[in-house]
Amino acid sequence: MAGSRAPRSNPLLFAGKIGLIVLLAVVVVYLVLLSELRSSLQWHLNRLYAAGVPRTWAEVAPPPIPDKDNAAIRYQRAFHELRVAPGDLATLDSFLDDKPPGSRVTLFEQTRRILIHNQAALSLVKQGAAAPECRFPLHWEQSPVVVVFPQFGPLRTCAKLLAVDAIVAAHEGDSDQALKSCLAQFRLAQHSVSDPCFFSFKLSGVGARRVPFTRALERAHIDAKTCARLYVELQRLDFQTPFIRATATEGSMILGHFDAAERNEPALRDEIEPLPDDFRLGHAFLGLYLSPLGKPLRLKEEIACAAMIERMVELARQPYREAAPAYAALDDMTDSIPRYHLITLATFGYHGKLAIYRDRMITFRNAMQVALALKAYRAQRGAYPDSLSALRAYPGWKLPEDPFSGKDFGYRRQGSGFVLYSWGEDLRDDGGKPDRDVVWEFER
Repeated sequence: MAGSRAPRSNPLLFAGKIGLIVLLAVVVVYLVLLSELRSSLQWHLNRLYAAGVPRTWAEVAPPPIPDKDNAAIRYQRAFHELRVAPGDLATLDSFLDDKPPGSRVTLFEQTRRILIHNQAALSLVKQGAAAPECRFPLHWEQSPVVVVFPQFGPLRTCAKLLAVDAIVAAHEGDSDQALKSCLAQFRLAQHSVSDPCFFSFKLSGVGARRVPFTRALERAHIDAKTCARLYVELQRLDFQTPFIRATATEGSMILGHFDAAERNEPALRDEIEPLPDDFRLGHAFLGLYLSPLGKPLRLKEEIACAAMIERMVELARQPYREAAPAYAALDDMTDSIPRYHLITLATFGYHGKLAIYRDRMITFRNAMQVALALKAYRAQRGAYPDSLSALRAYPGWKLPEDPFSGKDFGYRRQGSGFVLYSWGEDLRDDGGKPDRDVVWEFER
């Protein structure tokens, strides 16, 4: 019709259509991205599960054991009997770090008083150490974000008391009690790593002391048969298998934190705060990170974290001397974690150090076995051998290696006694220098 005009388009309606198309495109891209990230993550998780990492935190819980076989029951009773003030702990540390007794008469007397006040606790600890297994009553059904291990502090105190008891008993000529306390300390270390927790290896590693069994064996008058019996008892102590299990548990714990983020657990927010000082996005980012919009970021982080966990699980099966470069590389990865990977920053790290703690305990166990073999040799031959190769040729003894070298322990005669040493965590043979190697000096 003449004079008619085409209808005008509505700019607002057009803009709305464009906005809807863009929104739909964003949603599609978001969903595709989530699908791809979930698929990639599942591939990594399947590899972890195949390597022994528990699928859920509930699977971490070890099986229960009968009360009659459970060291934890005696240990918990011992915890209630502990009479150790904060100042007493400092005294015990000073005593163990020095070479008592001798000129430190006052320190020695203070330490003896602490032992007298804790005889009931020590008796219960030794009973617990004699039990075949250990399970503390922990709430494994809880989220890994909130589960706690309250036994570690008291166990560390008990380990110090046992070490001091061994030294004092040896000084006073009670060789039998000194050796029993030494063995109880090793068994307590074994029990402390029975719960599948990475931190337990820090406890056992810190509890390892050179002085107690050196002083106990140095003064002990024991025959070859007793040496052989103690050697076999030490051989039963296994620190490698629990370490592999604890590493897998650590992986499950870290992954459990990502599940907690999915549920937006308040406890997780408390754990990953405060944010790093150099994190410029500040606390406003934390809300976004834990929100549904932060899901792609968390998935990418979990994928990267799963790859690190897989490497950690692989390394757990190797001695530190072989894995040290790989642990250093893993530490470098840890140091370069992006500042916005909040869960990884809060949960990942120190694995090389914990491997050192594990091998330190194995080193102390193996060194004590070698020292017992040397004592047995002298008991039957009248003198220590000139070399460990001579000892190896002696029937009935199989000498364990130094875990930090993969070779025999360093050994040399010194006066009427001998020096035994491990290369230590620097993985170098420094000739048995006390400030560089791990050294045990037996004066007789």
